[in-house]
Amino acid sequence: MKVGIFFGSSTGNTKNIAFLIYKKIKKYIFCNIFDISKIDFNIINDFDILILGSSTWYYGKLQYHWYNFFYYNKKFIIKNKIICFFGCGDKLNYKYTFCDGLFCLYKRFNVNNIIIGYWFNIYKFKNSKSLLFKKYFLGLIIDDNNKYKKNIKIINIWVSNLLLKILNY
Repeated sequence: MKVGIFFGSSTGNTKNIAFLIYKKIKKYIFCNIFDISKIDFNIINDFDILILGSSTWYYGKLQYHWYNFFYYNKKFIIKNKIICFFGCGDKLNYKYTFCDGLFCLYKRFNVNNIIIGYWFNIYKFKNSKSLLFKKYFLGLIIDDNNKYKKNIKIINIWVSNLLLKILNY
C-alpha cells in the first residue's frame, strides 16, 4: 500500500505536522508527502491511503491552497481510498469554529471512501464542526498556536494507531 500525505499550509504549522507524520510513517510503509499548492491533482490517484491536512482560517474556513485546489479541479472525485485527516486550529482565538477546516475537507472526501484516524477531543473550546458526538474529531487536531508541549507525543500516538489500522487493511 502507498500512503500519500497532502497538506495545505500558510504559516508552516500544518506543514511541520505533516513532516512529523511523514517521518514516522515512512519507517514502516511507503509514503510520500506533497504540498497541495504544488501538485497535479491526478497524482492523488497513485495512492491507496490519503492523509490530508489543513489549518483553519478566520472563522471556520479551509486553508486557501485547498480552496484553489478544489476550484481548479472541479471534477475532482476520489473513490475507494482510505482517508484520514489532520488539522491545526487555535482554540483560544477561534473557539467557536475550532478546526472547522477539517470538516471542509471531510465533506469533499467522505463519499465512497473509508475514513479512519478519528481522534479524542482533548481541548476546551465552544464549537467545532469537526467534532463528532462531542467526543471524537474527524482526525488528528493540533492547536499549535498555543504551543502545547504534548504535541509531539500526541502526533506519535495518533500515527502509531493509524499505522495499526493501515497495516490491517
